[in-house]
Amino acid sequence: MRFPRCTTHARSCVNGTAPRNTDARGANLWDEFWARVTRIAPERLYESGFDPGKPLATPSGFNVDNPAVLQDLRQALGGAALALRLNGFALDSRRGDILYTERGGTRVPLYGGCDEEGYFTIVCARRPLDAKGYPMDVSGQGDSYVQVVTFGASGVEADTMLSHSESDDPASPHSADATRAFAAKRWARFPFTDEAIDSDPAVTPVVVSGTHDEAGAPTRR
Repeated sequence: MRFPRCTTHARSCVNGTAPRNTDARGANLWDEFWARVTRIAPERLYESGFDPGKPLATPSGFNVDNPAVLQDLRQALGGAALALRLNGFALDSRRGDILYTERGGTRVPLYGGCDEEGYFTIVCARRPLDAKGYPMDVSGQGDSYVQVVTFGASGVEADTMLSHSESDDPASPHSADATRAFAAKRWARFPFTDEAIDSDPAVTPVVVSGTHDEAGAPTRR
């Protein structure tokens, strides 16, 4: 099996599609490749080692001028390709083919990955690849509540996502709705002002009142 370009520039195998999408191709190969690359000692792997004066830019560059390191990279990429194929996945399989969660017996394709591989959106299965892919429902970890706040002309604008949904009861309508919205990158505008809260049809006002008993402790009814 030969990989003439991917051996020295493995990330080019992602084919320009970003793993921030469920249909990204190449991210699965990259994950398996990088899991193997990190087994190479950093002082051998990188052309430039870590520099405390450049913490965001180092270490950098694979040390491909070292024939032994180049061979290790070839082995890592070959092993990654073999792992995908042996588990029933194409080298250019989509991200959501492997990374997913299940709600009501139906797969919900996801995007992102583990922080070690350089992902910003953390959706990490924390398990080795097998024929099931990277299911998030066993030992997964990652982004949960996500919020982006801007200050527009009309005031605070807060958009939110809740990746795991509100309820863990499969019978609840809210056990999967927010998860599917997260997978679809569908933001929910969070009501911020009193007017926005009062006009939200999903809001149910609850009035709590109480008095103090003889001991001075508050009682509620």
